[in-house]
Parts: sequence; C-alpha cells; structure tokens
Amino acid sequence: MNPILVLLKKDFALFLKDKTAIALTFIVPFAMIYLFGQIFHVNSSNPGPSGIPVAVVNQSDNPAAGKLVDALKTEKSFRILTNVVNPDKTTRPMAEEDLRPLMRADEFRFALVIPKDLVRTDDVGVHLKIYSNPRNEIESETVNGLLQKTLFSNVP
Repeated sequence: MNPILVLLKKDFALFLKDKTAIALTFIVPFAMIYLFGQIFHVNSSNPGPSGIPVAVVNQSDNPAAGKLVDALKTEKSFRILTNVVNPDKTTRPMAEEDLRPLMRADEFRFALVIPKDLVRTDDVGVHLKIYSNPRNEIESETVNGLLQKTLFSNVP
C-alpha cells in the first residue's frame, strides 16, 4: 500500500478517536458562525442600524426642507427628534441653541440643522449644518452615509 495512504488512514483514525479535535474542527466553527449571524442580524428582514436618534432643526420655509424632514422620518435607521419637552411637559419646536446642551446630556449624538438659506441663489447645492458627538468613527461615518443617502434620493 502507498505510504501516504497508510499515514492518512492512521491519522484519520486517531482524529476520529479524539472527541475534542472533532468538536474544535466542526462544532465550534458552526457555533461561532451562528452566534455572529445572530449578533449582526444576517438573516433578519431589516439588517443594519435602526432607531439612531437624530435631532432636526428646520429653519427654512423651502418645500425641499419639508420634503427632507419627511424623508428622514421615513428612514428606518433614524429616530427623528424635532421637538423639545419643556420642564412643564409642554413641547416646542427644537431650535439650534437647544442642540449643544441636549447633546451634552446624551439625548442624542447627531443633529441636522436646515438653515433658512437651504438653497442659495448665489451658490449651487444644498447647505446643511451637521452636529455630531459620536462614540466612534464608524458610528459617525454610518450616520453621515445614511444622511447622504436620504438627501440624494429624496430631495430634488
């Protein structure tokens, strides 16, 4: 018999007798794949982030600003905050001056300000202010990418 086949048969027989080796070779990798699939929602119908709180201050009366706010509200990844709850439990529209104190209080980490001059006649493009206080760079890039996607796909 070929010496390579003899060695292969011997090692395979030793491998099958070692239950730890079998578990580490087959069971542990499948368990890890399943575990990480559950953590990162691989098979879910809605993968990706959801419910990221983003404050929106709309200072513009331009119809495109209203369309942008509506588009942001329909984006599943965001939870849009447009009002401030006063100490007497009444609400009022959020102003730009409210953003920094609320961000420091960790109410939200991202804010979008739509200024009065959203669309200027002397310049091309849409002008927005984005405030961020991210916990990490990946979170910031994710929110910026989702904001861009929403802006480019919904605002004319």
